[in-house]
Amino acid sequence: MNILLINHYAGSPRHGMEYRPYYLAREWVRGGHRVQIVAGSFSHVRSVQPALPQGGEHALDEVIDGVAYRFGQSGSPILAGTLAYVDCTLGEELTAGTHTIFLGNVIESGEREGSPLGYYDRHYRDFGER
Repeated sequence: MNILLINHYAGSPRHGMEYRPYYLAREWVRGGHRVQIVAGSFSHVRSVQPALPQGGEHALDEVIDGVAYRFGQSGSPILAGTLAYVDCTLGEELTAGTHTIFLGNVIESGEREGSPLGYYDRHYRDFGER
């Protein structure tokens, strides 16, 4: 089974606290599962922050005891294997009645080939070109 664990604060023996996501993922890997942890690049509970790449690469991918980690440059988690992503910092926050609109400054974006999946009329559908 493929397991995606999203936890902004996820740590490891290499980074320090918080350990719970690491220990859960390690046991799932031992059980034969493939695990990806997506975490923010900064956490106030970690003793060591991930050393993010400078320049061209957006995120840091690490494998620790068989557990794959992905840390985003802005602190936002970036999901591996998605067709597209946009990573932003907060540019402006606008109040519109009962809603808040967030405008972002794009740090980086990316895409890859693939067929998008959508949900329409109570069904998942492949929106790829035919």
